[in-house]
Amino acid sequence: MFWVNNHAALSAWARGRRRVSVRREDGLAALRTLLPPPERRAVAVIDPSYEIKSDYESVVEAVEAAWRRFPAGVFLLWYPVVDRARIDGMEASFRAGPVRKLFRLELGIAPDAPGRGMTASGLFVVNPPFTLPDAAAEALPWLAGALGAAETHRASWLVPES
Repeated sequence: MFWVNNHAALSAWARGRRRVSVRREDGLAALRTLLPPPERRAVAVIDPSYEIKSDYESVVEAVEAAWRRFPAGVFLLWYPVVDRARIDGMEASFRAGPVRKLFRLELGIAPDAPGRGMTASGLFVVNPPFTLPDAAAEALPWLAGALGAAETHRASWLVPES
């Protein structure tokens, strides 16, 4: 029911905002049907559950397909660090794939370790705003300190624009 309540709250918030739509559907599949938008500008926020372990691979494929359809789009892909090997696999797939101009942000609050649960969280950002790298370099260390996170934070280009 948590998901249903969130959908209702988000729908209520979006009501009256003509440039915002809230849909209840498979978001990865919807990327194929919604892109490119008529305005030729858009931000897609992608927040998979990752409960199905194949999501780690399918989300990379979905972002790549969306980028092919709409290379000017901004795509924000959230990921949890529960198993570092899965994130390393996503990074390797992105590096080997067609997507260009991909920035990564990550904040860790505990050392990576099996059985610990989520130790960090991050975003892959395709076509980030030009101010994001500098803003992230300043904000992540501050945020880590404010949270008492003695661990890692990263803000770096995973795939530069070629």
